[in-house]
Amino acid sequence: MAAGCRRTGAARAQSKLAEVYASGRATPEDFIYACAWFLLATASLRGIHRQKARFEYARISSHLTPGQLARAKRLAGDWHPKKPDNTPRLGHRKYLRAE
Repeated sequence: MAAGCRRTGAARAQSKLAEVYASGRATPEDFIYACAWFLLATASLRGIHRQKARFEYARISSHLTPGQLARAKRLAGDWHPKKPDNTPRLGHRKYLRAE
């Protein structure tokens, strides 16, 4: 899979996660995390997906104070993807014994 496809897939997942936070209990903490994930997603999304993420960010961020919005931006800026875990996966054919 090309790196661009992985980034787009990750960005769509980030956008979906933001939607989950936005539709949750509607607490300020949920909105902070929703905004952070929407910010991360817009960095890699293109076209209609990016427009939707930007729209949702604007909608949710209107419920936050300037301090809460600054925290969301800080969370998004501090986020780094985890390195892949090279632990063998259960059921992977390399680790299955022939019977």
